[in-house]
Amino acid sequence: KEGIQWEAKEEEEDEDEEEGVDEEDDDHMEFCRVCKDGGELLCCDSCPSSYHIHCLNPPLPEIPNGEWICPRCLCIPLKGKVQRILHWSWGSPPSPRTPPSALADGGNDVDHPKALEGRPEREFFVKWVGRSYWHCSWATELQLELYHTVMFRNFQRKNDMDEPPPYDYGSGDDEKSEKRKSKDPQFVAMEARFYRYGIKPEWLIVQRIINHSFDKKGDLHYLIKWRDLPYDQ
Repeated sequence: KEGIQWEAKEEEEDEDEEEGVDEEDDDHMEFCRVCKDGGELLCCDSCPSSYHIHCLNPPLPEIPNGEWICPRCLCIPLKGKVQRILHWSWGSPPSPRTPPSALADGGNDVDHPKALEGRPEREFFVKWVGRSYWHCSWATELQLELYHTVMFRNFQRKNDMDEPPPYDYGSGDDEKSEKRKSKDPQFVAMEARFYRYGIKPEWLIVQRIINHSFDKKGDLHYLIKWRDLPYDQ
């Protein structure tokens, strides 16, 4: 009897362990990370995130077979730490994705769900810590949400996220700028690249070379003080 009781108890423990494993395996979000609604969700194989296939960008026309990795896990890390968000605008929609069934079919003449068009995504023009305004570049909304959550949330609260802000020309008098545009192609390029986002021409001019050093590769680097800016910028 003792043996039977022990075996029965062991079976019960095994069942409890199996139930515990099932609960641990089912740790994905029960709502879509984009729209926050439930329903039929596509779960990431690398993290707890879940999505509606129509909430992805571009949307998926069907649920893919096999392993699927979500956009957050595939997001490219930022090249540095963001010091300040200068501007945002709508970027181009991502290219439609070929339906998984069409890829698996090898291009045979079979009807497959049509690839769906993506939606425009916000892009943010940022200033990097430890780099001059010459190095300002664009980052995606997902990159800021993942790697600079607090800064991004604060920016969202303070700014209209439906309509991009008007250009903030830091180049001075508009009439002089228009006259210079017609005569100086380089000024036009600089205005499109920097000035329209509130970057003043003086911030791109070297005021003083403070120091220099060599890195491990033997490349020479200079510590620069930029005109009309504090030393930490």
